[in-house]
Amino acid sequence: MRNFKKFQYSVVAGFILVISYIAISVILSNNQYLQQTITDISSILINFTAALCLFYASYKSKIYGKQIQYAWLLLALV
Repeated sequence: MRNFKKFQYSVVAGFILVISYIAISVILSNNQYLQQTITDISSILINFTAALCLFYASYKSKIYGKQIQYAWLLLALV
């Protein structure tokens, strides 16, 4: 049940991020330069967060064996 709560929080956070991104895009639709800057910064943050999640998956998969852990670690590094 605890993992399901974490999943629910992750889904809610994802929806909030997507809605925020869409709202910012609509608000800044007249300012192309500022919209491009926000898009560039948000893509860096999204990629950094994805890499952190993959490192966390590597750390947590240690109990399943070294090969699984190294596979997640390789995905994080690529």
